[in-house]
Amino acid sequence: MSAITRGCGTRVKGGVYAAVDFSIFGAPVESFLFDPVLPIDFDEMGLSKRVPILREVGGSGELMLFDWVGETHYPNIADFIMEVKRMGFSRRLELPVSQYKKLHDKQKIVMVFPNAWMTKKALEHYYYERAPMLAEDGYKWDICPHDDHEHRLQNKLVNCAGLHWNRVDYGSQKIDDNFEARGLSSPRYVARTIGSTKYRAACSPNSALDEITVDQFKPGAVAMFEIKKLAIIADHESKQHDEKIKKLKGCQIPWSVVNE
Repeated sequence: MSAITRGCGTRVKGGVYAAVDFSIFGAPVESFLFDPVLPIDFDEMGLSKRVPILREVGGSGELMLFDWVGETHYPNIADFIMEVKRMGFSRRLELPVSQYKKLHDKQKIVMVFPNAWMTKKALEHYYYERAPMLAEDGYKWDICPHDDHEHRLQNKLVNCAGLHWNRVDYGSQKIDDNFEARGLSSPRYVARTIGSTKYRAACSPNSALDEITVDQFKPGAVAMFEIKKLAIIADHESKQHDEKIKKLKGCQIPWSVVNE
């Protein structure tokens, strides 16, 4: 049996990972999405594009982790969401000891993508040629994951979370199905494999690929999860995990040493 792999590969021995498990009995991953996407000014907030970092939000005193999900491992936003849907949430945390001690049992982590938020000009291309998601591909929604009526209206042009599944352009292959015979107007449906995760969605319309420029995409917050546990990946050879155990003393989030 082949190992289950994520888009970012396998977890690193001695690393600390924030984790959230998903099951058929819990809330679906779509319920954790920001809908619409929230624009984020990473530089103004003093955030890091290399490691998750703690920041106070809105003067409330609440500390949230912000994690930049780069384009290298997850070039399509839907790649990350669908992987979490299948395997659960897992992100590496490399924090100073002082910040581990600030983590609490209701700790939230915000996932930020570099191109998640679109300008009105960019949104026009997606709204006018939007491809619905199909029940036969396992979706329980068609246009908007939160079934927001206004997100269906072309004159609203909001950064609906459903658009993540209409922008699967990297590493995908067109599905050779007879869409016209099935009453579907869009030939844009694609199949995508990333790591052990496979799903079907839609690629961008040609007009978007031809006319949208890079400056019409901005960083945006896509999802927020409440960290349920921390996992230290065992390193039985060099015992690096022993040092991480010391760092996690005082952390309020439950943690354990696991083999993978």
